[in-house]
Amino acid sequence: MGTLNKYLAFGGGTCQVEVPSHAALNLPANNYGIAFWVRHRVLEGHILTKLGDYDLGYDFFWNNGVFRYDGRGRVSELVLGDTLGIDLALPTLGVWEHYAVSIDLDGIATAYKNGVATGTAFLGYQAFSTTVNLRIGVAVEGDIDDVRIYKTHLTVEEVQAIYNDGRGTKYTGAAAEGGAASAVWEMDEGAGTTITDAVGGLVGTFSEAGVTWADGGTPFTPAVRSHARRILIK
Repeated sequence: MGTLNKYLAFGGGTCQVEVPSHAALNLPANNYGIAFWVRHRVLEGHILTKLGDYDLGYDFFWNNGVFRYDGRGRVSELVLGDTLGIDLALPTLGVWEHYAVSIDLDGIATAYKNGVATGTAFLGYQAFSTTVNLRIGVAVEGDIDDVRIYKTHLTVEEVQAIYNDGRGTKYTGAAAEGGAASAVWEMDEGAGTTITDAVGGLVGTFSEAGVTWADGGTPFTPAVRSHARRILIK
């Protein structure tokens, strides 16, 4: 494809990539979607998190062996201490896998793994407007690529298109992939200590030496795609 693809490898501990707070990263009341590729080496950490005061915000994280997305923004949560979220399908260690969560206008969240719906849950009516920074790969031992945030919910066809095109092409904002995203980090810079969002130019900065560049990631080569299919069929 002309240039070698890259991804970010995270070494655990306190290493992370931090993006300053911005309106593009605050989600509306329902009607949004988030997607990313990840290859776990250890089942721990926060893949993507933006939690502020009273834990308002959103978070993809591990807790006692459960991989979960939490979205917190309702007044009732502050009073009752509830956490509204959805469990995600468990990954296969050492394998690139695509995850997405889409919340529709009725507050119904659908979780996906590799383009296939794995569960639904009612998240209620939420708006995540926090001033804290977005952090990627907090305490993660694994690899992350192609993080996308949409301020519109994603249909199953759109999630499948993002998954399939992630195995063949870079982000284009195509209608089939949910249209223009609010923010996308393709993580193909390959050098330096920052990543830049392909939509609005939001810059994320490496916190310390535990975040490194590596060759590969999305879009995957045909050989990697074939290997992924064989794993999924088993």
